Amino acid sequence: MPGRWETVAEAFSGRHKVESVVKMAKSMGDKKLNDSDLFSRFLKDRKAADKRVDDVIEKERENAFPKDMAMRWEKITAVVPGRSKVACMKKGY
Repeated sequence: MPGRWETVAEAFSGRHKVESVVKMAKSMGDKKLNDSDLFSRFLKDRKAADKRVDDVIEKERENAFPKDMAMRWEKITAVVPGRSKVACMKKGY
């Protein structure tokens, strides 16, 4: 596509010129990474989940929607967009 590098450079709002965009694209093309390498790197670099956060979320959920609340799952479903009652129950919201 003619003018593609100019279009890419414009997307950076003037922070990068066409020459630097082409140079970076070529250097990235030289690196041969496959999806499994990227996923492995993600798994290695990610931070471990903090169990204290999970505990706080669970306590807040119990406070907001106590188990003895009438129509508890319907109320939970109302605040979780895009999920059905059954999906919320399976997920354990």
